[in-house]
Amino acid sequence: MITQPETFSEQEQENINRMDIALQTVPDILENLMTPDTQMTIVLRQRRSRVDLTKA
Repeated sequence: MITQPETFSEQEQENINRMDIALQTVPDILENLMTPDTQMTIVLRQRRSRVDLTKA
C-alpha cells in the first residue's frame, strides 16, 4: 500500500499500517483453512481491496 504519510494523522497512519500488515498476512492464513482444489474470492466494500486465493 502506498500512501503519503504527511497527509494522514498519526492515528490514521497507524490504522493504515495495521491494515497493510493484515492484507499481507490474510492470504496465508486463509489458504491454511481451505481444503485442496478450492477457490476463494473476497471483495471488501467499495471495492477497495480484493483477495483471490486458490489452493491446489
